[in-house]
Amino acid sequence: MQTTSDQQANDSLLSTFGHNGTSEPEAESNNTFAMTLLRTVIPVIVLMGTVGNTLSFCVLVRRRMRSTPMYFYLTLLAVADTFVLYVSAFKVWIRALTQFEMLHMSNVGCKLFMFILLCSFYMSAWLVVLVTLDRFLVIWFPFRGYLFMRIRQARLTAAVLAVVVAVYNVHVFWTMKLYQYESNPTCDADENNFFMTHIFEYLKLISYCVVPFVLVVALNVGILVRINRVYTNATVHR
Repeated sequence: MQTTSDQQANDSLLSTFGHNGTSEPEAESNNTFAMTLLRTVIPVIVLMGTVGNTLSFCVLVRRRMRSTPMYFYLTLLAVADTFVLYVSAFKVWIRALTQFEMLHMSNVGCKLFMFILLCSFYMSAWLVVLVTLDRFLVIWFPFRGYLFMRIRQARLTAAVLAVVVAVYNVHVFWTMKLYQYESNPTCDADENNFFMTHIFEYLKLISYCVVPFVLVVALNVGILVRINRVYTNATVHR
């Protein structure tokens, strides 16, 4: 699978520099520059993201904000984004520095870490959809929207989302495994499993990226249409 074959991805990245018409010294120089960039930029991203998410969390858990659905979703989003930073970017940085890969510690670690990784990605993407949906309801139904935007409904929606995401990704506990390919460990699905190595990648792309993106764009367009309509009506009646 593309997500889990870290060693294969790294080898592919490095080989790209060596098969684009460049000489070996140039390729080596490009590789060195890429690794230096990786080692210096990622910690900055992780640090800034951690500080920003921590500050956001501290502000959003204030008493007067905890009862608002949008702030509740944003609080969860800050937590999910922090998980994404550490199970993805920080992990890559550790590997670039030390060649230590957390996915390769053990078979149990491979399955558990992949489950946390995928759940964090999905929660982060779909929480953005919930935040946008909340704003859409506020704009389009300002007087009836409160029926949909109570904190109890927000908590229930977030809980249902978490359960759906967990169930959707629980398959990793029996489809993922720590393999040895030419003495290189890889946390991946069985290469003979056609569904996991081909179809699942497209399902993951659609459910994690395409569908959330389309929904967020559609909801934002709806918000803009409503605002423009209200502004136009206000201008006409002046």
